[in-house]
Amino acid sequence: TNGADSRNRSHLPIPPPPMPPNVLDEFDQIIDKWSCPICKEPRINPTASTSGYVFCYKCLVSHIRQKGEYCPVTGRPCRETKVVRLFEPTASRRGVAGGISNAADM
Repeated sequence: TNGADSRNRSHLPIPPPPMPPNVLDEFDQIIDKWSCPICKEPRINPTASTSGYVFCYKCLVSHIRQKGEYCPVTGRPCRETKVVRLFEPTASRRGVAGGISNAADM
């Protein structure tokens, strides 16, 4: 069975690597692992696209509804029904200045 398992896995696409922490974007803003790739702010209601990148829920769903069902980072297909809500430490526990006052706000 081990050979059959490895053959099945070889047909799966290789996911893209995650964005490296603390890189500069085109506006020379520091993007860290806690920032949304769309709004560049600490994520509120973190949500994973089907490609594995994590965004604010509001940012990702707005992108999907307005621009199409694809990941804004990778361009891979991403349907709204397939995004996954994640549970991360709050901004105040991560040491983000100012914190997030109400994570329930979208």
